[in-house]
Formats: sequence, C-alpha cells, structure tokens
Amino acid sequence: MARIDQAALLRGALPAGVEIDLVQSRCQICHTLEYVTQQRLSDAQWDKTLTKMQKWGSPITDDDKKQLAP
Repeated sequence: MARIDQAALLRGALPAGVEIDLVQSRCQICHTLEYVTQQRLSDAQWDKTLTKMQKWGSPITDDDKKQLAP
C-alpha cells in the first residue's frame, strides 16, 4: 500500500486515484480543496458526511458517493 503524503493533503493535493473532477464539481462548490483533504475520516465516516451533504443540498449522487467513499 502506498504511503499517503500527509503534508500534500494539508496543502490540498489529492492522492492518486481520487476522482479529482468529481471533487472539484461537487465539493469545491462549497469547500476549498484544502478543507476536504484535511479531513481524517474513515470510509464509513465519509459516507455519513456525504449523506449529510446530500441532505444540505449538495449535488452529490449515490453513484458519486460510491466513487468518493467506497
């Protein structure tokens, strides 16, 4: 397993494999990329967070959630 560069996350750099277009079009409409990448959540916590964002009006679909928090 590749080591995630925590300093890069704090600067807002997404790890390889993350759906950058999806994050930019769904998350960055309200949050900075740095805010998103600084979160230290498990997959289950991300799923809960994304569900909360959907309830607050985010355009995140259930298919998007599967890509962002598998």
